[in-house]
Amino acid sequence: MRPPDGLPPRYTPLDRLAVGGMGEVWRVRDELLRDTVVLKVCLPELAARPRLRQRFLDEARLTAQLHHPGILAVHELGELPDGRPWFTMEEVRGRTLEALIAERAAGAPDAPPLRALVEAFLRAAEAVAHAHAHGVVHRDLKPENLMVGAFGEVRVMDWGLARRGTEGDPGAALDLGPREGGRTQLGEVMGTPAYMAPEQASGRVDRVGPAADIYALGAVLYTVLAGSPPYGGPGREILRALRQGSPPPLDRATLPEALCATCERAMARDPFDRHPDARALADEVARWLVGDAARVHALAVIARADALHPEIAALRTEARTLADAARKQLSAVPTWAHEDDKRDAWALARRAEAARVEADRLEVAYENELRVALDAAHDLPEGLDRLADLYRDQLLAAEADGDARAASRAEARLRSTHRRDTWLDEPASLSLATDPPGVRVRVQPWVPDGLRLVPGPPAELGRTPLYDVPLPPGRQRLVLDGPAGEILLPLRLTRGEAWRPHRPTTGPWTLRVPRPGELGPDDVFVPGGWARLGGGVEAADPEPARTVWIDDFILRRHPVTLAEYVVFLDALVAAGRVEEAEDLQPKEVLAGADGAPVLHRDGPRFLSGNRWAWPPDAPVTLVPVRAAMAYAAWEAARTGHAWRLPTGLEREKAARGVDGRPYPWGDHLDPAYVNCTGSTPSNPTILSVSTFPTDTGPHGARGLAGNVRDWCADAYERAGTPVHDGLPVYAPATEEGFVVVRGGAYVSSPTQCLAASRFAAPPGARFTTLGFRLARSTSASSPA
Repeated sequence: MRPPDGLPPRYTPLDRLAVGGMGEVWRVRDELLRDTVVLKVCLPELAARPRLRQRFLDEARLTAQLHHPGILAVHELGELPDGRPWFTMEEVRGRTLEALIAERAAGAPDAPPLRALVEAFLRAAEAVAHAHAHGVVHRDLKPENLMVGAFGEVRVMDWGLARRGTEGDPGAALDLGPREGGRTQLGEVMGTPAYMAPEQASGRVDRVGPAADIYALGAVLYTVLAGSPPYGGPGREILRALRQGSPPPLDRATLPEALCATCERAMARDPFDRHPDARALADEVARWLVGDAARVHALAVIARADALHPEIAALRTEARTLADAARKQLSAVPTWAHEDDKRDAWALARRAEAARVEADRLEVAYENELRVALDAAHDLPEGLDRLADLYRDQLLAAEADGDARAASRAEARLRSTHRRDTWLDEPASLSLATDPPGVRVRVQPWVPDGLRLVPGPPAELGRTPLYDVPLPPGRQRLVLDGPAGEILLPLRLTRGEAWRPHRPTTGPWTLRVPRPGELGPDDVFVPGGWARLGGGVEAADPEPARTVWIDDFILRRHPVTLAEYVVFLDALVAAGRVEEAEDLQPKEVLAGADGAPVLHRDGPRFLSGNRWAWPPDAPVTLVPVRAAMAYAAWEAARTGHAWRLPTGLEREKAARGVDGRPYPWGDHLDPAYVNCTGSTPSNPTILSVSTFPTDTGPHGARGLAGNVRDWCADAYERAGTPVHDGLPVYAPATEEGFVVVRGGAYVSSPTQCLAASRFAAPPGARFTTLGFRLARSTSASSPA
């Protein structure tokens, strides 16, 4: 198209920029100001029609009256020799919002982010608010009419359909035809169909006021968010769809919820449901931008925190590795060795501790960074989720360590985040198969009674096999009515856990229930399973804290008593093994050697009366480990059951079950519960095995925390029992080295009564505090 003829000499046409519904737009050089400006000239076919020619002039005059950075300044108004009006405006170098939205929708590498588009939209909404404040309605707002400059400035263009207030202007009845809905239409329906309000689309120009502009702004925001206009297709199809209902909903899963809500309100079909004015709409978007800026800052802080996470994990791993190496090195060095032989191991232990301290320090820094992020954006999901995960990990670690106070603090912190609430309260489920099946099962929670945990009211679960039975998380025990009597199966169910144990190397575990005659009246069955053993900062020389699989075994309820041991000695004498009986009888220890016998001898019989005045049903003591093993072999031959000494880990499991309790009866010690220092008003002494019934483990074995300690079957290893694929690998006790000793004694402090405490004794030792009890494997398991 040729440049318009008859322009004043000061304007030199350069190139045509666009053709709109009212006129064509040219870039011209202003020779007087030596600058480039934009000239808009009315189309010839419209200039001949007075009403449309007047609309063109109104655009220039209305725009000239709106003084706002977001509205182009009009410089000059004139008329060509052919009667066509024209006016000049400042030139904005940039791109339309429509083009920027298209780039983002296409995934262009240098496309602007959503925030930049929303900022441009806000500038436009502020310009429209200014126009409304001066009584001017645009009536043709769309991304194509919003120009974004090179420095982020935004101009609302093309005020050709603008009018003051809601004055009527039906215009000429021009055919809409098949033109696209993104083009400005003239006629009974004026505007751009894809962006016009329902009342504007109905031709009710008397109702087309500021609310229509608010709808159009909402439609522009819809396009910013969705990447495409609310409606698409030819104009008539858009108008039909618009009259029928709302556009497709925005994807709230991937888009900012607040902006989606703002958009939907602005595009409400009833004008009274929209924002009261454009300023309210702009303020709402501005609030989101402020919040989004805080979110962007918070996310940067979270990224800084995330950078700490791998280092924390690496330090935790390093600490465990170094601590294990230190234990192994120390276990290879005799305790009496010179310190020079231990320095390397001590150095490893110091490095392990330094790694733990540094990991703790970084974890505090990690938490602080998350707090800083949440101070900036208090409801930021990324920050709340990470903080909740941190507190959940701390809660699980504290529960595994049996640290009730730390667990309580971590749970309170976790609940304060209002995240993972469903996980905290999520039930567990239990599946249990038995051999034979059909065993009746009840469940009882462990409830506090004083400082002890006692079984609460039972609830029926049915008969085995059980599948996915829901149970509350926490400490509980199952009571199984087996053919050989009740079986106690303690549990510690975690939130959401599907409890069905799998034994390493063999797969899903089926509980083999003892048959009739398999258990004696004083036998306790300890079912197999995973148990959290070892650890505890107060325990004496504990095993490393870890979860291990302990196979089924049977344990005598009480230690072997003095009276029972006398029967054994008498049997040896009766069998002609007098010298062996004399060697194995309890003896005092003098200067490291065997001293005087404790029992009285009357010919072929040993009498349970003794110089220490211990009752016959007190545990036998002052016997070496070979005596304990000889008694086990004699009992095995006598009963036909393969009796032996328990291993250290078996005895620990018998004492504390699987829930990590520090004492057989629960989490706290009172001297009234166990025979230890402070338990009696008189001097500490060995008492009958029937004394202190509160000193009972969760499987029913007694005397596990006090009275006397027990010899165990395995050799003492300072680094702890080796574990392979979750299964302990025991080294049998020999006449060399040291033997594992477990349990507290009548002279023990509370710390020594802890179930995780471990001691070592030379195999020939005879102590008044050291006895033994018997164990045996079931037909489905073995301790080795």
